[in-house]
Amino acid sequence: MACDPSWKTDTGFRSNYMCEVHRRILVKNVSPHIESKVKWLKTKFHAINDMLKQSGCSWNDIDKKIACERDWYDSYCKNHKDAQGLWDFEFPYFNQLEVVYGRDRATGLVAEGYEDAIHNLEVEQNVENGGENLGEFQFSLRMKKTMRNTCHRQLKQPQT
Repeated sequence: MACDPSWKTDTGFRSNYMCEVHRRILVKNVSPHIESKVKWLKTKFHAINDMLKQSGCSWNDIDKKIACERDWYDSYCKNHKDAQGLWDFEFPYFNQLEVVYGRDRATGLVAEGYEDAIHNLEVEQNVENGGENLGEFQFSLRMKKTMRNTCHRQLKQPQT
């Protein structure tokens, strides 16, 4: 506001400038609360979604909560800390959040990291070319490993 000419006068600031300062402060404070709530919703959604993939747990669409035995839930929570507090917990936005968060994680046996995906893609391309680039393929794999190890060592070295 000190740089805004609409609020400055020759002797200081215009009257009622503190209301504008207060309004601007309130606008800036909202963001962390919203981000925190979004993070909480995402964590709880994934915890419920992971529970529903296990046998012994299902979704009660009428009450909007998980349906399972208490003993099953307690044993599940021993290994999955994010699931704590979800017993008899109504989660009315589960179906809507499935549209938002439902497909952002790879799951199952066919899930692969980016390095595995690149390796598999190069193998497939080499097979399609009839194996004629096998030497180049092996060389590129060695170069990637060397570069990865070099970068990893450089990151571990203390900065002087």
